[in-house]
Amino acid sequence: LFNQPITHLALQTLFSTLLVLFTAEFLPKSLFMLEPNRVLKWLAFPMLLMYYLLWPLTAVATWVSKLLIVHVFRLSYGETKPVYGLADLNTYIKNLVSSDDPNLGPDDLPDVDEEILTNAIEFKNLQIRDCMIPRTEIVAIDITSKIEDLRDSLTQSGHSKVLVFEDSIDNVLGYCHAHELFKNPKSIRQIMAPIMIVPETMRSQELMVKFITDKKGIAVVVDEYGGTSGLVCLEDLIEEIVGEIHDEHDVEALLEEKVNEHTYILSARHEIEYLNDKYGWELPEGEYETLGGLILSIIGDIPSTGQIINLGQFSAQIIEMEDKRIISIELKIK
Repeated sequence: LFNQPITHLALQTLFSTLLVLFTAEFLPKSLFMLEPNRVLKWLAFPMLLMYYLLWPLTAVATWVSKLLIVHVFRLSYGETKPVYGLADLNTYIKNLVSSDDPNLGPDDLPDVDEEILTNAIEFKNLQIRDCMIPRTEIVAIDITSKIEDLRDSLTQSGHSKVLVFEDSIDNVLGYCHAHELFKNPKSIRQIMAPIMIVPETMRSQELMVKFITDKKGIAVVVDEYGGTSGLVCLEDLIEEIVGEIHDEHDVEALLEEKVNEHTYILSARHEIEYLNDKYGWELPEGEYETLGGLILSIIGDIPSTGQIINLGQFSAQIIEMEDKRIISIELKIK
């Protein structure tokens, strides 16, 4: 078998592939990750020399390939893609922030938070529905309401803006800002400002650019059927990068109480990813984002107070409900 030509060809292909991967891919990257600054100093001049020596050849090859693509194959010619993508940048950031190189002094270590840099990279693919204020928590008022009702809504909610709708929250007309009340308006319509409406599948990065371009800071989020699914502000988008921004109007932190080693009292609004990261749990993840969403996906119905739900190695008991919303949950580790 080993004397067959096809066997020789297969072995040569296998070993040459492994050799190329090791010497041209694995080894250079490993050396660079261990000593990036030193390797750059060693290779800077040889790489510059090779660049100038090979530039005429690469320029001709590029020109010929572009000519063939555009004029022969009638295809659009795109610019060269970057060698390194977001995944490489993410890995570099983690290695840089967690670096324990004794040769680095205090001034050489990065003074930025790894989480902020990672969030900034992931922000590109984040959808609005992942960071919006849900429909059930929107503070809104009917266009036919009195100015006194608007003033009460602003005072009780602690918000500076209140949405204005007609007949239903699915028909949002605009919003009112608290400072407009100093103009002593006769009706809500006099001080109502138009509001941006965006789909929940829109990318957060696109919306942030739109906010900055249009000099806006608030938008209504609608679902595929045109109904209001939530509200998003510029602050919500920024918080996805830098973390929670607290101000004097923020409500108290979400309920999170440790009763003992195996029992926790938690708000249903806690994100599954947050709980798994903080406590090392393995709560199942899915289309939902929060602990309440997990329970609803398991039972497929609206739970009742006191109901116990089996979550594999966990059991959850509904502590408090408000209308059809789950407020707090007792989570036990079996």
